[in-house]
Amino acid sequence: AANVLLANNLVTRPLDLEPYRGDYNRVGQTTRDTWGTSLNGRIFLGDFGRLGEVELETISGYDGHSRSRDTDQDFTPDVLFEIEQDDDGWQFFQELKATSESPEGSLRGELGGYFLMEELEYASLSKTSVASIDALRTFEQSVKSFAVYAGVDWDFLDDFSLNVGARYS
Repeated sequence: AANVLLANNLVTRPLDLEPYRGDYNRVGQTTRDTWGTSLNGRIFLGDFGRLGEVELETISGYDGHSRSRDTDQDFTPDVLFEIEQDDDGWQFFQELKATSESPEGSLRGELGGYFLMEELEYASLSKTSVASIDALRTFEQSVKSFAVYAGVDWDFLDDFSLNVGARYS
């Protein structure tokens, strides 16, 4: 009896006339392009006696991205709630570090610093079935950061080491 009732309901009230079409009025797409580059270098500064051989290391980097997202948040064929988002950003990084190791190898140290700069622009448009309440939200973000640091490792016994470090950001 249930099968007959169910069959009659499906014939008189089909649940989906186009089952392979899907339930989205906008398929939506996400694109993201990223790019970046870095340059690393080492320079031997020489032997500084008890400090040992000192080496200078530099790391420079730049990367960025551009992203676009288009989503149907209501999962229906109607425009009830949809979002279009775009953001673009980039960052630059520079680190400079000096390292040394004593001639006998029991004392190691490093002294360095870095600088980081980032920029981001963001925009989001929320669309609804009522155009008067559509919302555009935008913001920009800018970050600059730096730090200096120093550290020493001392192997004072075969199985024991002392590590000391400091950092200011």
